[in-house]
Amino acid sequence: MSTPFSSFQNATLTFKVQGSEPVYGDYGHLVSDLQSFVVKAYLRQSARPQPSLFDGANQEDIFVEGRCISPLTLHPDIQPEVFADAVVNGASYKFRYQPAVASPFFAENQILGQKIEGYLIRTTTMGGDA
Repeated sequence: MSTPFSSFQNATLTFKVQGSEPVYGDYGHLVSDLQSFVVKAYLRQSARPQPSLFDGANQEDIFVEGRCISPLTLHPDIQPEVFADAVVNGASYKFRYQPAVASPFFAENQILGQKIEGYLIRTTTMGGDA
């Protein structure tokens, strides 16, 4: 299903989430089974929200907000402050997920896609990787 924002897709976010089945190691211990969860999204730069003393945001981080396009909602294991690898308009970043205010209209996520916001953190500098 496409959303009205589908034609504006400009970002791909790759989160790491726990696999659905537990995986055990050779000695019976639980092994981390992280799998990639790829989200195609529309993100745009926005005014930074009122900063908090404990926010941890760097002045060079770029605050963005937008909508999930495919899938329409984030995986339930994706919690605030989780990082994802991001490619926005061809440039690589780390994306730090921040919770967006949920809509009171239940069907909004299924029609428009879930609101998503967070910070883009540069992973490259002039001349190469940071």
